[in-house]
Amino acid sequence: MASIQLNEGPLRVAISPEKGASILSMTFDHPDGVRREVISRAIKAEDPVAKPPCFIMAPWTNRVDRAAFVFQGQSHSLKPSSADGSAIHGDVRSRAFAIVDRSPVSARLRFESRGHEGVNFPWAFACEARYEIIDSTLEAKITVENQDSVPMPAGCGLHPYFPRFFAGGTKRVRMLVPVNGRYPSVRNIPVAGPRMDAVCRGMNAGVRAAGVLDDVFSGFGSRAVLEWDYRLEIEASQNFGHVVVYVPRGKSGDEEPFIAVEPVTMVNDGFNLMSRGERGTGVVVLQPGERLETTTRFTCFA
Repeated sequence: MASIQLNEGPLRVAISPEKGASILSMTFDHPDGVRREVISRAIKAEDPVAKPPCFIMAPWTNRVDRAAFVFQGQSHSLKPSSADGSAIHGDVRSRAFAIVDRSPVSARLRFESRGHEGVNFPWAFACEARYEIIDSTLEAKITVENQDSVPMPAGCGLHPYFPRFFAGGTKRVRMLVPVNGRYPSVRNIPVAGPRMDAVCRGMNAGVRAAGVLDDVFSGFGSRAVLEWDYRLEIEASQNFGHVVVYVPRGKSGDEEPFIAVEPVTMVNDGFNLMSRGERGTGVVVLQPGERLETTTRFTCFA
């Protein structure tokens, strides 16, 4: 199935129904006449369908340690989907979504787990994505719905990549991501509650994307700003109480050309943390028929 193209004003957005309703690209027509990449892994010749630069995480986000957890006294196992043995990034990112409706500036897509084999989650659920361009803003509404007959735990989020460099690769993007704590983690699994530290203070003040970072933060203020020679504002609904910031190096030790700033409703391994009585995990318990609804807006400024 061909990608969906949304065009309005200075924005161009491509979406893949076959690949988890993922965003394949988002560009901004700068007033200087040169189109800028906004959502992009910035790797030349990389296939964005194979590695989408923005995918949906649902019905959980990031990692479930050892691909197992307890909910309401019952043990559940998932299929490991990461080399470390965890179940990572939910189930829907590689699933085909049905197109519910679309226009030149919007599209709504839906996935229902009952219509697919081998879904990596013990409960029946639906995930819906609605994208719309409004002036210089892309609005993404992601919803998770419990279609089962019993309660289920849930979370969702977006995993967008952004270019790390600009000005011919001589400058790094500046990140302003207000948070109130970073979780000490081992293999990206929290081992203690969030703590304010120098990394948090730097992101609160605004820092260049240097070094290596792969952490989950609490108290996300629902707004982040990325600055190249233009500015991107990320505004997330209040139920996105956490954010993962990923600033990687490759196997050779060189800085990768991308970063990720991921608004998420729940902390890494939130299902297990909640089962141990931890507060503030962001995990939502959905009753049959209930929905978790989120909104993220990406707005470009010259």
